[in-house]
Amino acid sequence: MSFPPGPRGRLTNTLALTRHPLDAPPDWLARYGDPFTVRAVNGDVVMTADPVHIKTLFGADPELFEAFGAHAMAPITGPDSVVILSGARHRQERRLLMPPFHGDRMRAYAQLMADAAARRFEAMDRKLPFNVQNVTQGLSLDIILRAVLGLPLDAVGDFRQRVLDTVDGVSPVMLFFPFLQRGFFGLSPWDRFQTHAHALDADLAAHVERVRAAGPSEDILSLMLAARYEDGEPMTDSAIRDELRTLILAGHETTALGLAWAMD
Repeated sequence: MSFPPGPRGRLTNTLALTRHPLDAPPDWLARYGDPFTVRAVNGDVVMTADPVHIKTLFGADPELFEAFGAHAMAPITGPDSVVILSGARHRQERRLLMPPFHGDRMRAYAQLMADAAARRFEAMDRKLPFNVQNVTQGLSLDIILRAVLGLPLDAVGDFRQRVLDTVDGVSPVMLFFPFLQRGFFGLSPWDRFQTHAHALDADLAAHVERVRAAGPSEDILSLMLAARYEDGEPMTDSAIRDELRTLILAGHETTALGLAWAMD
């Protein structure tokens, strides 16, 4: 299979993406045209900014695609996360997880979202400039913690800090160079990330047990606990953990970026 032209050198391309993620792709687009291929250490990626190409991709058969970089993302999201699964397992998890994110269900969280936004902006000094992404990141995380986990307001702060510690421990370099995902006597960046991730997992496990004991509720975690596969089996604790990590760690970042772009 032939690929569109693009910059050569996997290592130099990877370093450019990690150091200048906003500048490198536009430079390559101007140099090689649309689409172009970027060969990085974690695989080859064809990039496009053409709406026609993008529409074609979104309208294509999902079976043509597999999760990219799953081996690198698995330690971050967990091996059972829907975002790194492919084929039949991906379809199975997606079918199970879709109902809690149906439009009607999302509208039920509208007031929670509005209240969170009001609290966030009321706490700001309106006379001072602010970083939009920092605001939307804090807002999206607060909403996800409340809507997904069903946390009361007084419990959000501690969980928020645990999540931020875990996110801050993830270096983009680790995602491009999986061989860096190794410990070194507790001193490596990966060791520090693992420490925060294990603490987050422990908090999530304890919270799952509290929600399970409390019985049915309207938060997404409660709906996940009540969900059943086609064979009648519930999600395993490890699968629930991985989907929660995905929603919290990956979900709040992408949501925050989308909101920040919308406000720009």
